Amino acid sequence: MREPTVQCIRKKGRNPYFRLRVGGKDHHLGTDMAVAYKRAGEILGGLGRRAGAPSSIAELYRRWCQEAKPNHNLARAAGRWVEDFATDAPFDILHDPLVLHAYGDYLDTRDLKPSTINRYTSTARVVCRWAAAQGWIDKPPDSAPHRKEILHPRDESPENIAKAWSTLNPTIKRVATFILTTGCRPSEAISLTWEQVRMEKRVCVLDQHKTAAKTRRPRTIYLPPQAMEVLESIPEPHSPGELVFHNCRGGPWKRRSLSRSLSRHGIRGVYTLRHTAAQTWLEAGTPIEVVAKLLGHVDLKMVQVYAQVRSTQLQRAAETLPTLIPTAPGVAEQE
Repeated sequence: MREPTVQCIRKKGRNPYFRLRVGGKDHHLGTDMAVAYKRAGEILGGLGRRAGAPSSIAELYRRWCQEAKPNHNLARAAGRWVEDFATDAPFDILHDPLVLHAYGDYLDTRDLKPSTINRYTSTARVVCRWAAAQGWIDKPPDSAPHRKEILHPRDESPENIAKAWSTLNPTIKRVATFILTTGCRPSEAISLTWEQVRMEKRVCVLDQHKTAAKTRRPRTIYLPPQAMEVLESIPEPHSPGELVFHNCRGGPWKRRSLSRSLSRHGIRGVYTLRHTAAQTWLEAGTPIEVVAKLLGHVDLKMVQVYAQVRSTQLQRAAETLPTLIPTAPGVAEQE
């Protein structure tokens, strides 16, 4: 006999509704998730509750927080599960192996990002696994299907860059140009000191950086002519421990404030400048291994995040594709 399951049914032109199937018989539970699971719990009450088991999802959540002592972010995400299930959702509903599938389907209707839905459903299963470890259910419900994130290009168009650069404050333009031309991480640019700059060798050498634990060697930022011009334009004198780039008030930059400053001029964020640099190099035919070195990546797979195939690239490729069909004059007319 199949285990009872709650299903979220979607039909074109109708609101989603919930249905409980027990022993080949369907029980319609309505369109409200909280009410649906309350009714399902009442129907499944015949399964019996084990000794010490909580009576509701809300009580399970409280006991999990008290005894398992999760961190703040985990507890907050699990609290969202309880909030969506409503405080009177019965504990017996965890006998349904597809309860987290239904929860994921419900979150799909809330216009949430796939990564957010994955986080909420996986956190809910953490609580269910804990309940199973206490012996209150035989096994936790099945994991909800993983939602895939739709990746969008994060680089800026040349037209948008030119428009923004025509209105940028010189102080912001310096650090933005440095990131755009070198492809360095924003954190590397805003924490760069003159001690790390080697003007004669046209490089910046960072002993402490993001991939230091993997590479066990310094990170080298190579300086193209535009980046050299930026550094040469900064008035002297420069003390070794002094930051290269300062904000408009003379203090250190923070990534969030730099992103806000750029967004006022149409740039979606400071990290899009790094994506733009990588995409520009790849479109110019720079080998992906070289791009990985310039970006400071150890794994070539990371560079694929920046590589986006454009329609212009496809058009150029289509014009140069080889063919076996003869192109002698008059072939098209004979057909």
